[in-house]
Amino acid sequence: MDGHPTAPINKKALTERDICTKFITPAISCAGWDVLTQVREEVSFTKGRVIVKGKTTTRGEPKRADYILYYKPNIPIAVIEAADFNLDRKNPHDAGGATDDPELLIAEYEQAVAAAAEIRSKLKAELAAALERA
Repeated sequence: MDGHPTAPINKKALTERDICTKFITPAISCAGWDVLTQVREEVSFTKGRVIVKGKTTTRGEPKRADYILYYKPNIPIAVIEAADFNLDRKNPHDAGGATDDPELLIAEYEQAVAAAAEIRSKLKAELAAALERA
């Protein structure tokens, strides 16, 4: 440290490229990857889907990745796609109705645990009764 206080990073204000530079590239390097020989950044890895219409063909958009990790030259083993750090963005896989309120989530979890314990207890009783009849 150089003795100067560092301001906290406002991660919501970072772009995808900022996230790559400040967080992902250093993490890849710390994990033992050689950034010069085993990592490629912002690279197209397909030429795009072939679209056939009658006797003509065209290509769709090429697929791009923020990072491709290579085991050896020409042997890719991982694709890393970065995203900006916007926690306000809705989850596209959420069907709606979900809440992030910790108290509600804990209450739902405790209800699920209690229901599982009740089912486990009933199952044990049924198995004990079946063993006694056998």
